[in-house]
Amino acid sequence: MPTEQQSLYRRAEAILRNLLAEEFKLVSHREMRSFPVYALVIAKGGPKLNPAGSSVSNLKADRGRREYRHESMAGLASSLYWPRAPHQLAADRPVIDKTELEGFYDFTLEWTPATTEGDPAASGQAIYTAMEQQLGLKLQPEKMPIEFLVIDHAEKPTRGQ
Repeated sequence: MPTEQQSLYRRAEAILRNLLAEEFKLVSHREMRSFPVYALVIAKGGPKLNPAGSSVSNLKADRGRREYRHESMAGLASSLYWPRAPHQLAADRPVIDKTELEGFYDFTLEWTPATTEGDPAASGQAIYTAMEQQLGLKLQPEKMPIEFLVIDHAEKPTRGQ
């Protein structure tokens, strides 16, 4: 049975879908496509994570450094890739949590962003090496089905012109 929040989300989505269909003659559909991702998995030697010291979630993010407090592995995975970011934040494709680690952890991750790798002034590790050495986790390349929203048709609105 859906929760009240899920029910509200579905109603809001239906209202938005109807508005877009009416105003823009939008026709769309969803389809599954095989897409390159990284699976977040436990590296050889096991995880190097400390259980969260408090119940307050916090993220301090700088370029090439993230300090997580009270974070889940699903939260870590989703924070590594943002498709519309002006520059690559960490991973160059979506990250899916496959660690099966439950609970919340405190940890810091430091790496050399991809745009500075090969720069003699930059020192440090690529995100892939840093994940394994600092956290005992690995970003493993895979392909998996991802749901996409496909726009079949759209028009400029005619009202107000």
